[in-house]
Amino acid sequence: EIEESLGVRIEVRELEPEKNPIDFTVKDDGKFLRIYTEPGMDVQICVEDVFLFSAISSKKGEIKVHKQSENGRELLRAMNSGKEIVLKA
Repeated sequence: EIEESLGVRIEVRELEPEKNPIDFTVKDDGKFLRIYTEPGMDVQICVEDVFLFSAISSKKGEIKVHKQSENGRELLRAMNSGKEIVLKA
């Protein structure tokens, strides 16, 4: 009834449990930043505890981010200014 009166659809989902920080390394590789962690992990990438984006690591444990993308530029700024980058899974 509320959905009809507002003209929007409301979706209720279960709250996901808090994710914990995990180990990772970052390699600056030409046009890409490559983040290495465990294979097949669904991770959240945060800068100074602010969510930036989520990704799933490849079979080799790699997350590839193009430097010219919005997320890539934000990660580069964080790395160059010494801000804390955290991966949570």
